[in-house]
Amino acid sequence: MKSRTLPVFSLLVIVALLLAACGGTPTTTSPTQPAAQPTEPESESQPTEPPAQPTEALAASEVPAGTEAPAATEASATGGNLIYVLPTDIASLDPHALIETVSGMVDLQMFETLLALLPDGSVGPRLATEWSVSDDNLRWTLKLREGVVFHDGEAFDANAAKANFDRILNPDNALPAVRVLAGVTEVNVIDDFTLEIVTQAPFGPLPFHLAHYSLAMVSPRALQEMTPEELAQNPVGTGPFRFVSYTPNESIVLERFDDYWGEKAKVDMVTFRPIPETAGRALLIETGEAHIAAKIAPQDVDTLRGVDGLHVDVNAFPRVIFVHMNESHAPLDDVRVRQALSWAVDREAIANDLLRGLAVPATGPVGSGVFGYSKTENYGYDPDRARELLAEAGVEGLTLKMLVPAGRYQGGEEAAQAVQAQLANVGVTVDLEVLEFSTLLQAIRKPAAESEWDLLVFGFIPATNDADWQVYSQFHCDSQAPVSNNFSYYCSEEMDALLEQGRFTMDQDERLKVYKQVIQLALDDAIQLYLFENTDIYAVRNNVQGLVYMPIDYQFLNTVSLSGGD
Repeated sequence: MKSRTLPVFSLLVIVALLLAACGGTPTTTSPTQPAAQPTEPESESQPTEPPAQPTEALAASEVPAGTEAPAATEASATGGNLIYVLPTDIASLDPHALIETVSGMVDLQMFETLLALLPDGSVGPRLATEWSVSDDNLRWTLKLREGVVFHDGEAFDANAAKANFDRILNPDNALPAVRVLAGVTEVNVIDDFTLEIVTQAPFGPLPFHLAHYSLAMVSPRALQEMTPEELAQNPVGTGPFRFVSYTPNESIVLERFDDYWGEKAKVDMVTFRPIPETAGRALLIETGEAHIAAKIAPQDVDTLRGVDGLHVDVNAFPRVIFVHMNESHAPLDDVRVRQALSWAVDREAIANDLLRGLAVPATGPVGSGVFGYSKTENYGYDPDRARELLAEAGVEGLTLKMLVPAGRYQGGEEAAQAVQAQLANVGVTVDLEVLEFSTLLQAIRKPAAESEWDLLVFGFIPATNDADWQVYSQFHCDSQAPVSNNFSYYCSEEMDALLEQGRFTMDQDERLKVYKQVIQLALDDAIQLYLFENTDIYAVRNNVQGLVYMPIDYQFLNTVSLSGGD
């Protein structure tokens, strides 16, 4: 499937829901009002405000991020083939070649980073056991773990780590992972198990960046002997699972790596199955053909909760679902038009009615739970104000093309239909085009002059759990597509200065103040149309034990076992 249109019946149902929900008096909170004052964070890894509380419908079944799913009552047994249903196919098996969380979820079963994001959101050791920074905050020293081998038998050491960083930093390779190392000028081997990373300026979030899946370590032999195309199909890492096979749009098969340095995988194999259709994912878990299914649709939750032999976990993750507005296309280059679209959308109705309370209205670009978050006032629902701004900008009869990823984001397609209906209410026609995620990425990773869309439904959760990666990659002038994730083609000297200040300082309190200003400016300039923070809904068979949910969108499956076989 390359693209499809949304069914008319589904759209009519959404329109009816939203008309019923939006019958009251619109709210008119202005985004330019001062942001709410944040509380003091308990630690550097905590948000400046407590995460937004989900509605009662969510709270009854919520599994907080970083906790284990309920364990089955049967005794745990080693072995079996764990079947895990993904919402989309992967885009690459080369961790350096693409920054995308579904691919990252699969890659992290086979590869490892120097540091790791822990369930509580902090950074801990992985292939590096210790790290420190010099007095001038420019030289980071990392002690590497000894006794680690890659799946091809190569030893992991400082030279292997340097080979990976050299590959990423080489501009001739044009690898997306280089964006995660922005500010790094050189990497040096001090001895066999000591590595030095040098930055051009103090780089506060570097430890979090070293936990990003795109900086995972690949076998130096593979780097030397394989072409980029071969690396993308033949991954060789140090993780608890090693690669067996990949059949595009069908399966990715891994097997336990018995020479793994850490906790050995409990299952013999893991098979990932990409199923973009939400109904298909629900059916596989309901019939017992899968053990874990990700991104269950809100409308399927009640049905699955009534199925014997499985349970539904609703996890609060700080992923913001939003709409990119392409500023390279008139009239979206006019801030009044972008603000008008923002006033025209009822986030409360989408989160609480359409998505059945299994989402929280977004307050800005950074999700609650991410370092740098501050609660601000998003645009309220005021269609009259939207019409006034459109008239002021001289816009009428506007038609916009919106791209929507199929199955990628929880509630993403439903929200796109809702936005379509609500913008129609202020005289803006939206033509939806639903694309498989890999096809959509190809369509949007282009320079502004080649972009052929106006609106783009997208989501972002920083794999670093730090706002720097989220806002720098989306708002900096130098991050415009295809270089990074600035798909709005937004550019502002004021924003660039703030982003650089937030990145190149070690004072975490100062960074929090900077990101508060970044968030407010993003709202004032209406860079994106912020919809909701989604939850990730998983359906899990009861014989699955040891599944630990991380604060971002992946799990490490070496802790998982299947009781009573598979």
